[in-house]
Amino acid sequence: TLFLQRQAKALSGGMRQKLALVCTLLHLPDIILLDEPTTGVDPLSRQDFWNIIHGLVRQRGVTVLLSTSYMDEAERCHRIALMHEGRILLQDRPEELGNLEKVFIEKVAEAKQKAELNISYPSSFRAEAKRSPEPQAKGLRGISIEGGKIIISCHSVTKTFGKFKAVDSVNLEVGQGEILGLLGPNGAGKTTLIKMMCGLLEPTEGEIKIAGYDVKKDRSKVWGIIGYMSQRFSLYRDLTVKENMRLYAGLYSVKNNDFSGVIEMLGLKGFEERLTKDLPLGIRQRVTLACALLHEPPVLFLDEPTSGVDPVARRSFWKIIFKLSRDKNVTVIVSTHYMDEAENCDSLCLMHRGRVIAEGSPEEIKKNSEKISGSLIQIKSERFMEVYDLLTKNFKEISIYGSKIFIRSFEPEVTQQKINETLKNAGIKQFETTLSHVPLQEAFVDYIK
Repeated sequence: TLFLQRQAKALSGGMRQKLALVCTLLHLPDIILLDEPTTGVDPLSRQDFWNIIHGLVRQRGVTVLLSTSYMDEAERCHRIALMHEGRILLQDRPEELGNLEKVFIEKVAEAKQKAELNISYPSSFRAEAKRSPEPQAKGLRGISIEGGKIIISCHSVTKTFGKFKAVDSVNLEVGQGEILGLLGPNGAGKTTLIKMMCGLLEPTEGEIKIAGYDVKKDRSKVWGIIGYMSQRFSLYRDLTVKENMRLYAGLYSVKNNDFSGVIEMLGLKGFEERLTKDLPLGIRQRVTLACALLHEPPVLFLDEPTSGVDPVARRSFWKIIFKLSRDKNVTVIVSTHYMDEAENCDSLCLMHRGRVIAEGSPEEIKKNSEKISGSLIQIKSERFMEVYDLLTKNFKEISIYGSKIFIRSFEPEVTQQKINETLKNAGIKQFETTLSHVPLQEAFVDYIK
C-alpha cells in the first residue's frame, strides 16, 4: 500500500518488475509467457510469485513458459531447457540433472570448448580467496586514506521524499578492503542509501563520510575516489567499448588512454571495437565496471550489478570483485538479490522499510535466524507438489527452495516425526526428511517477515 500512489517511473527496478507481474496476471490467462519475470525481485517476493504460479498450474491447469537465470527457480519447473548462443544444449526434468548450476557451466564449457573456464564450485569465494600477504594499503592508485581502517561511515542517515521515508536513521561502518552486501526487499531503501553515499542524493538528516571526506561538504573530492555502477545500464549503446572508456576517462580527468590493463583484468580483449548495444548482458556489465574503475578508485559501489546475468558470467564477475578486494584492498559496497552472491560478502547489512534490521557475516545472519523461526527440516520427494500441498495444511512455517520443501520448528525431532506420519498416512512412501543448515535465502525471509 505504501507504493500505490507512486508513479511507476519512481519505483525501484525490482518494484517495477513486481508491477509488471501483477499486470500480466490480472486477466488470469490460460497460457503465460514470462521472460525473466523475477529479475531484480527480492527472495520474499519471488517466493510469493512462485506460490501464485504453482497455484495457477494446479487449480486452473495454466501452461507456463518462463526464462530465468535463477537455478533454484529452474528446479521448480516440470521440465527445463538449457540454452546458450541460440542453441538448446540440454532438455530434461530437473530432478534428473542434479546440481543445475554445475550442469549449466559444464554444458557451456563443452559448447565453447574452452578449458580456461576452470569450473569449480566453492560454497563461496570467501572460502578460497585470501588477501595478499602485504595488501596495498592505499587502494588502486595509492590515494591516501584518512580516518584509519573505517573507510565509509553513515551516522543517523535519513532520506524523505515528501511524507515517504525511504531511509530511516541508518548507522553503518565499512572497513578498508571489505566487501559489504546490502540486502533487502524491493523498496527497502538500498539504492537510495547507495546514491546518498555516492553524493548523488543529499540526506535529509545525518552525516556520511567516505575516506574521511564529508559527502555533503566535499562532494567533488568524494567523486574523485569512488566508482559507481548503477542499477540501470548507463553506457552509450551506440558507442564502442573503447569509445565509452575514452568518454568516461575524460569525465574522470584520466589522461592515460592506455586501457590495456583494465581490459585484460576484466576479460574484455577482443570486444574493444564492438558497439555496447551488441554485447551480451554479462559483457556489458563488465564494460560498465571497467568505466567505473578507470580512475582507480579505492571505494566501489555496485547496485545490483549482476541482475539478470547468467551463472557463468556472474561467477566471472565475482572473481573480479574478489581480486579487487583481496589484491588491491578496494572497499566494495554491493546490493544484490542473489543469495549465493551474498554468501561471498565479508559482511551483510539487511534493510527493510528504510531501516537496518540485521548486520553481521553471512554465518552470523544464518545462525541468528534460527532464534527467529527455529531449526530447518528439509523434505525431498518425487511427488513434490503433492507433498507440498499436504504439508501446507498441517504446518504454518513452510516454504519452497528449488525442488526442496523447508519447514521450520523449535522442536525439530517432534516436527520431523509428525511430517513422517502425515506423509505415510497419505500413502506417500518415497520421501526424505533431514535436519539441515538454514540457507541465506531462508534467513532473509525470517528477518523480513
